[in-house]
Formats: sequence, structure tokens, C-alpha cells
Amino acid sequence: MKLAITLAILLLSMSAFSCEKFEAQFVGFVTIVDGVDETGCKLSIEFDLYNEHFFCPLLKEDVLQKNITADASTCKLLGNTHMGGILSWDIETDLITIEQ
Repeated sequence: MKLAITLAILLLSMSAFSCEKFEAQFVGFVTIVDGVDETGCKLSIEFDLYNEHFFCPLLKEDVLQKNITADASTCKLLGNTHMGGILSWDIETDLITIEQ
């Protein structure tokens, strides 16, 4: 009986982790900075390290199929550099952004 109650609580608590954003921690080499303007730019990154979030994972395959966007202040610092941070994919906007 205790096992059944424990399993029921675990199943109910899983719904508490419904994800609005999917995330991954990364370290990598910025190979391409494209479309730089006052709003930001699009990046391509070769990953040295890629760790998906435990509850809301952003899969590496999804990142490779979409554009990574960065704000204008970050774009000025990038280009043939190593960097690290958190990639975040917002489902509503369908954008992958870098949080440093």
C-alpha cells in the first residue's frame, strides 16, 4: 500500500515539471556569426561540452536544426571565440537563446 501511494505521488509530481523552456549547458567555439544588427545575431557553435537539463532537456539535435540567437551586446564579443553558457529554447517563440 505504501508503494502504491508513493508511486501515485511521484506520477502526480511529474506534471509539476511541465516545461515552458528547454535548456542545456554548453561550452563551445563560435564558428559563424550571421545577421548582425541592432537587435542581435544568429550563431553556429561547435560544442566541446553539452549537458542537457535533467527535467527539461534541450536536445543537441534540436539545437543543430535551429538558429541560436544572441542579443546585440553579445554579438559584438563573438566570432571565432570560445564561450559557455545556457542555451534556452522557448516553446512559444520557438527561439533558442544564450543566457550567460
